[in-house]
Amino acid sequence: MASSNTNDDGSFFTKPHWQAVGAVAAIVGLLLTYAIYKWQNGEEEVRRTPVEQKQKINNGNCNVQGERNNVECGSMPAGIKRVIAELDGNASFIFVGSPSELPTPPPYPADRAIGHCPFWHDWMATEPRVYALSASNTMYLQAGSRDVLSIIKTSVTVTERRKMASEYILIRCQYGAGGEHGTEVVTDTRTGTSEVVDLNTGREAKMPPFVLNLKDMETSSALLRIEGQPGYLYTGSWTASLLFNGEPAMKTLGMSDKVSSFRWLGSDESGPDMEVIFDAPAYDWDLEKKQWVRVYNAPPNGVWQ
Repeated sequence: MASSNTNDDGSFFTKPHWQAVGAVAAIVGLLLTYAIYKWQNGEEEVRRTPVEQKQKINNGNCNVQGERNNVECGSMPAGIKRVIAELDGNASFIFVGSPSELPTPPPYPADRAIGHCPFWHDWMATEPRVYALSASNTMYLQAGSRDVLSIIKTSVTVTERRKMASEYILIRCQYGAGGEHGTEVVTDTRTGTSEVVDLNTGREAKMPPFVLNLKDMETSSALLRIEGQPGYLYTGSWTASLLFNGEPAMKTLGMSDKVSSFRWLGSDESGPDMEVIFDAPAYDWDLEKKQWVRVYNAPPNGVWQ
């Protein structure tokens, strides 16, 4: 289905969770800087987006399309790899099909049985029948960097939307709770709008004109997520327009920044449909048996490491 520049069932270029496993202790979060200080004190920072100013955007993947985002692709700003965007809030994924149809996944380290989703994100991003339960990414800067990052907006292009499949199972790869965040950037495909929300104060601001400024060496991270029509499976692309150390840049969001296409289950502000999560059987890959096995609340063989 071709994309369009409409709302939910087509494509509206809108302005808009990193599994808490293993490396959490090594990652220093992000703290809102002067923009949030001003925001919490009743002031909003107004700035035109680079696209609105018709500036050249540095986009390593060059996957932004559409009339509302007429973007020229250029070279990546130096150090842009220090900006990390990872899928968050997904302990399980939807697989449209039966257990016997599950493809063989890549291996994961035995000591990561309790949380191996990150080892599968690139793989799942290329599997057309796998959908994220939660369309959410955490964005942060590589630990120790002194960069300054501004999130100008996020954009969602919906290329397909269809009713939730009648036959599906879950792929589970995370056991235990995830992390928490202090700030969200929410993109609503139904309205073509986005806003930034301070979860500590409840304060909201529309993007643009509001710009979210982040920098390393502090204590909180930014959660980017999509809201849409519950009960539908979406396919499309999701990107973030950024200023990295003052230079315009683009970051691919979704399951993997190596794959521009993203598939997810639509949900509103209440989050993923709990019936989908609890009613479907879940499967995980058993490293010893080298096969998919049914799991409940523990990894294959009940091994917690």
